[in-house]
Amino acid sequence: MNTDKLYAEQLANEYAPKNTSRVVALRKLDAKAKLPATAFTYAFGITSALIFGTGLCLAMGQIGSETTGSFVLGILMGVVGMAVNFLYVAFRIVAGIRYASVWFLTMAVYYLVLGCLRVYLIVCYRRRDPKLERRCYHTTMCSPPFWTASMCPPGSGNTSWRFISAG
Repeated sequence: MNTDKLYAEQLANEYAPKNTSRVVALRKLDAKAKLPATAFTYAFGITSALIFGTGLCLAMGQIGSETTGSFVLGILMGVVGMAVNFLYVAFRIVAGIRYASVWFLTMAVYYLVLGCLRVYLIVCYRRRDPKLERRCYHTTMCSPPFWTASMCPPGSGNTSWRFISAG
């Protein structure tokens, strides 16, 4: 057989119009219908995380001035971010019960613990007691699944990093 002829037929079949079945057409329609909801979900989640993070940094004095106004603004932004977090926990619990899904319930517990760790960090940081602050950061750092919830980057002016590295 002629290999050039086989290669030409293979290329022609690759670029020729394909007969799609109804199932493939329905899958494409389903993906197209879910796209706006997926885009909204990602945008909403990212925005609420940024609002919470900015509020946390304002309340802890990492950005902005350490005035009462910036603290109050940070607390308000943090409350909005935490409210979204706890609403997400409630949604996951309802979805887990509705669909009898262990995965949804596990995610609800994860986000509930994550939210509680965030609140714990804010409370510990605002007391400004070096021993309590050190214990607070050690507690949150010793829970590896929740590392992403608790830390400001080193060098951001957070004095607790100096306490941790000194001990």
